[in-house]
This record gives sequence, C-alpha cells and structure tokens, in this order.
Amino acid sequence: MTSLKTSIAFAAIAAAIAGYAALPVRAGGVSAPAATIAPLKAKTFDMGGKRVIAYYENAAEACKVTVLVSDHLEDTGPVPTSAVRFNSTVAAGTSTRVETSEGPSLAVTCAANAANLSVEPLSRVAYQAPVRK
Repeated sequence: MTSLKTSIAFAAIAAAIAGYAALPVRAGGVSAPAATIAPLKAKTFDMGGKRVIAYYENAAEACKVTVLVSDHLEDTGPVPTSAVRFNSTVAAGTSTRVETSEGPSLAVTCAANAANLSVEPLSRVAYQAPVRK
C-alpha cells in the first residue's frame, strides 16, 4: 500500500510539474546555493515561507531520496500545522524536481553509481516573449 501511495504522489507531482509553462531559474531568497550531499547526510534549504530538508540513501544504482517540506517555525508565531515527506527512487544519472506549494522547487540529480546527490533550489518565473516592433 505504501508503494501505491508513493507512486500516486509521485505521479501527481510529475503531472503538476509538466503542467507549468515556466522557465526554471535560481531561486531568489534561498538560504543555500546548490549542494552536493553524500548518502545519509541531510541538507536544509529555506525556500520562501518553507523549510526543506533533503537526504538520500544509496540503493542498487539509485538514490532513494527523501524530502521533508514544512512551514518556517517562528519564535513568536504559531507552530506549523503540518509537514510533508516525499520519498522517491531516482535512477543513477537521472534527475527529478520536487515542488513546494509556494513556487520554489528543488532539482534533484542522482550521480553515476549513486555516489552523491546534487540538490539545486529553483524558482519558476513566467516566460514573457520580447515585444516585436
């Protein structure tokens, strides 16, 4: 059942990604630039109003990626009500994206032999064609 839920969640995220007609660019206001992480070493990113933690496990020529997304915890504000955990297996040498509800996303790339995982924060901006005169 867990495998089915993961597959459905991944399909929904993939459909949402495919539906956007926008160009990815480096995210403004992100606390950390692109990072390369080793197995079981987590990296935290501040993306808009969200905090994102990513890590992976090396598993038979693939990266078993886990991404946690939650609201920022403020000292004076309310406690965030929920967090989301996304799990996916990314084949070595391929990549995927994980979107947040506020627009920024993470480009996640599994290196050859699943030796490391590259995680790059991105922001989507709408394309505007140049004005013809």
